[in-house]
Amino acid sequence: MPPFKRDGAQREYHELRARITSLENEVGILEGLGEQSGQGSSNLDRSLTTLRASIATQGVGAKRQELEEARARADSMLAKDPRVADPLPPPRPQGPPSDTRRLAIIGGGVGVILLIVVVAGIRMLSSGPAAPSLTVLIAPTLGMLVTEPGGLFYTGPAINVSYTGGTILMSGDPVPKGSYTVDDRLVMTVTRPDKTIEVWDHTFNDDCVRNHELPPQDVTSLFKPGLNVIVVTLYDACGGAAGTVGPVFLSVN
Repeated sequence: MPPFKRDGAQREYHELRARITSLENEVGILEGLGEQSGQGSSNLDRSLTTLRASIATQGVGAKRQELEEARARADSMLAKDPRVADPLPPPRPQGPPSDTRRLAIIGGGVGVILLIVVVAGIRMLSSGPAAPSLTVLIAPTLGMLVTEPGGLFYTGPAINVSYTGGTILMSGDPVPKGSYTVDDRLVMTVTRPDKTIEVWDHTFNDDCVRNHELPPQDVTSLFKPGLNVIVVTLYDACGGAAGTVGPVFLSVN
């Protein structure tokens, strides 16, 4: 297989494996919900639990089919060329601007040299954001079964963030552009240098059927210059399963 075709197949295979992991988590959640017995402290609790289990049972068949199709496609690609499972190559570094040398040869003189310096400066300013100046893991990859819905299942350690400026993003992998998913709720508490407290709170599962991905979130407004202390807690909402679909990061950009 030509190298350029193999690179495309590698990307497709790795995207498939990520999708398979996500589907496996979703099927596990739906199966857990479908097995709930409908017992509760009141008729309303039992009715809600029974309804939730019924919805989950209806959705698990479609998810299983999608999962099997993704697995079959990945197995077929692997059988055809085992090298598609190799790690993806790192991005190629960009070379120097192609037209700078041409301008120097054609024009010559001080005026052209000044033009080259100006063009190079503009390109440096417009080449995009640099790598994050600080990246911290705030929630690891987790997966577990829970029997009582709505409970706290993870509390992270206190993390010190010395903030001097810039945009602070909460994201998945890769940082800072990756999306992320939590089953079911993430709460980040920020204690700022002046001892005031800010809270970021998001539930990823509104209907107890599917956890939705969240794109990177700008949380800069929660922080103040100086030493900020953050604590992340994760909660279940629907029962069955709980965890994160990949790690969650905080980065200063």
